Amino acid sequence: MPPSDAGLLTAVLDAVAQRGSLVPNDWTNVVSFVSLRPPDRFDRDAFERLRSMMKVGYGLELTVVGGAYGCFKLFVRVEHSPDGKATTVEVDSNTQPDPDLLGIVLRQIMNSPSLRKELAEAGIAKVQTREVTYDVRTEERSPGHGGDRPIIIVNGPVGSIGNENTISGTDISAGQDRPPASRDSRKPGQEM
Repeated sequence: MPPSDAGLLTAVLDAVAQRGSLVPNDWTNVVSFVSLRPPDRFDRDAFERLRSMMKVGYGLELTVVGGAYGCFKLFVRVEHSPDGKATTVEVDSNTQPDPDLLGIVLRQIMNSPSLRKELAEAGIAKVQTREVTYDVRTEERSPGHGGDRPIIIVNGPVGSIGNENTISGTDISAGQDRPPASRDSRKPGQEM
């Protein structure tokens, strides 16, 4: 059995409560659970029931690996359960990374009112992968975050990326030279 992630969940909730984040070093098979609630209203019991249902019913382990402030995101790694129990999920390979594993989890959630109920009770409004963002309440789908990992902007001034108050999980300027920003010292409405 993998080590308990209860301590990491607590650390994530504490960091998010202080408008911070903890991001994983390894984004393999990580899904984002997005909550519109503040972290102190996150229902751990409902989240544990969801994890138990995914393990028992589908043979999938959900392990908390990080989280971020904003629309509070909980980053959860999905892996095949190591206990080898029979599951209703058919997967061709047990090797990691499994590119369809997040899609399997998303399909199970979309097709299961009981899984959606536990997500909603935990305070999770959306499930987000690279390809799809699924709204647990409305059952609507929209585009996912589109990258290998979500972009995380935490507590930064509008329009800023990468300052001391900001954490970004993705370097959106990778491979591009960006000119330094020019500052206009004039006040709005001031003519030269």
